[in-house]
Amino acid sequence: MDAEAADGEYRLASAAYAKGLRVAYQQIPDSYRTFARRQEVTFDYTAVSRFLSGDRVAPPEFIDCLASVRRAVNAPLPAAERARLRELWLAVMRTSGNPHHRLAYLEHQLGTVRERLTQAEERAGTDRRRFEALRTRLEALQEELGKARVAAGRARALREENTWLRRQLVAAADYVKDTERELGESERRRTGLQETARLLEQEVAVLRRQVESLHQEAPAAVPAAAGGARVGVGAAAGTPSDPAVRTLPRTIISRIASHQLTRWQRGVVLVAGIGVTVALTSWIRSSIDWLPGMDYAKGDRPSETAKECNLETGCSPAYWSWKIPSGGAIETTFWLDISDKSQQPRGTLEILNGNRCEGTVEWAITAGTGQVSAGTVTAGKATSVTGGAPSHSGQITISARRTDSEGCQATLSWTDARVE
Repeated sequence: MDAEAADGEYRLASAAYAKGLRVAYQQIPDSYRTFARRQEVTFDYTAVSRFLSGDRVAPPEFIDCLASVRRAVNAPLPAAERARLRELWLAVMRTSGNPHHRLAYLEHQLGTVRERLTQAEERAGTDRRRFEALRTRLEALQEELGKARVAAGRARALREENTWLRRQLVAAADYVKDTERELGESERRRTGLQETARLLEQEVAVLRRQVESLHQEAPAAVPAAAGGARVGVGAAAGTPSDPAVRTLPRTIISRIASHQLTRWQRGVVLVAGIGVTVALTSWIRSSIDWLPGMDYAKGDRPSETAKECNLETGCSPAYWSWKIPSGGAIETTFWLDISDKSQQPRGTLEILNGNRCEGTVEWAITAGTGQVSAGTVTAGKATSVTGGAPSHSGQITISARRTDSEGCQATLSWTDARVE
């Protein structure tokens, strides 16, 4: 410690000591001069004034004078306050650069050590007597020691077994977590397959009605039915740039054209092919993971909007969205891809209908018991998601609540949600 720092510490200690003396003196109704004339006080008026103002360091005897006068005026100085004044005096002696102060500090420390040595010698005598008494128990304890060693061996075996069971428990918990995730994925696949089956049933029903209609028109109406089939094909297929038309294999069309069928039978076959193509396209779109690295696990289920692209404006990112009413709140948990070690959620949070609902939403993203990111979203102002979850945390939870007084329904969007 340099001289300037040591001097500053000394000034602070001196000021604290003088303040403590003044606080103790406040219970004495005498002036400094009257106080100095008392029989218990061995210091003159000037010394008392300088001690209490902090211009001079008061010796420990001045503390004893204060205690004596306090007793005389029926305001005894508590032992704790007296001990604190002694500690403040020692702090001044310890930090002072004055050799006399340092000597006083060392003498006090020496006296303390001697007092402790005396107490230690007294305790040593007591310990000798105890040692003689304990020696008689040594033989019995040696016998018990052998028994304790046997018990220690058993305890060690139990600890090893406990450690093994803990590892098994952790492995079982990981297995349960993976199983729950697989069950969630299976449930999503089942839901997707049910939707696909529903769409196929609708397409089959439409084709069945068209076939029944063609059968009812009979061969006499073959020209009209064939023309109607061509019109239906054009309406269902759309323009040549439609994905359904582009995905229809040319080989199937060529075989249909070369097969010896009637015109109304060819129309039925074309309508059926187009229906199957549309159903396959819908199933492929529903099975694509538009938000890689994140899957819905539990809580308030958000709407999932896929990534959209066109030649003029490019691609707009995919996003999750929640509709939050006035005063409402949501909480959703997502599974993360455990193969991604970094576990850093990214994207942008914004209010989609900010031009119609001036809402304010407070949000937070947590992983386990720790917070990953948090903030506030207002209408017309997007907020980026930052922070990172612990490695292999497995899942994250987003919670949000409306803090505004608007009566409208706000749509919170997590755009370009992903894990980097």
